[in-house]
Amino acid sequence: MKAFENFSRERLDALRLDENWRFSQFEKLLAAAGTTAPATTVDLSALAGTDFEIVTRDGSDRHIAVPAGTQKKMLEFIVAGTGEKTLTTEIEAGENATLERVVVQCAPREVAVLTADTLVAAGTGASIKTLFVNIGAAYTRSALTVCARAEHCFLSAQIVNCVAGTQIADIRTRQIHEVRRSVSRLLCKNVLRDSATTIFGGNIVVTPDGGETAATQSCNNLSLGDRTTAHAMPGLEIDANDVQCSHGATNSSLDFEQLFYLLQRGVPEAVARQMLVQAFVNQSLETVGDPILAEFLRERIF
Repeated sequence: MKAFENFSRERLDALRLDENWRFSQFEKLLAAAGTTAPATTVDLSALAGTDFEIVTRDGSDRHIAVPAGTQKKMLEFIVAGTGEKTLTTEIEAGENATLERVVVQCAPREVAVLTADTLVAAGTGASIKTLFVNIGAAYTRSALTVCARAEHCFLSAQIVNCVAGTQIADIRTRQIHEVRRSVSRLLCKNVLRDSATTIFGGNIVVTPDGGETAATQSCNNLSLGDRTTAHAMPGLEIDANDVQCSHGATNSSLDFEQLFYLLQRGVPEAVARQMLVQAFVNQSLETVGDPILAEFLRERIF
């Protein structure tokens, strides 16, 4: 991600033809990137019993190594806009290492947040599970790359975007399999209200040496208004035989029959709608192994 202040109108128009920038709303991104606001204050008292290492991102980049045979749990809060800077994170997991990482983007609603995360399973049997929750910022642009460089490794990425008003969440992902016998799972859940916009562009890449790979990629959009916009561009680049790879996207609104069922049993309509939204998102939140953290996230999202 390059700085935006030097972009000419011609440069912006050219980028619109680039698949990695397709559907990006540059004018709104530039406006949000130039806006500042006080950092969000996060009350961590409810997390007193969690065993996750808690970090508040201050704008600095991070490089994290998870040594072979170790386990690490990380909870990160992005509480301020990044302006025109991309907040980068590089993580590498060694042999039989396990990483569970949760990132909560809760920056002020006026600003832009630009992030780029690269998660590499470098050792045999490495496991990386990550959950991204985006609830803040006027414009979020997140680039996520997960890469399997050793056999029998497992990579899981869950992304939850809850956007309202005129918020925009722009998510681009790559699942790269460079060796045989690796597994990746990616699921993006978008909840859109008012005039919000989500953009998902994902790609599964299997190199010629990546046979016997299993990879899935899915984007599910739940629209709660008739002025929302959801773009989804899942993709595959397969250069090996004997693989199991799938990709897809869905767009839906609340199920009327489910809503009617709850209403008939005396559940107030507002509560019933909230229950259905929670059920939609819970598939991702339930991947968090810590019940204290999972409940904390539910309270912040809903």
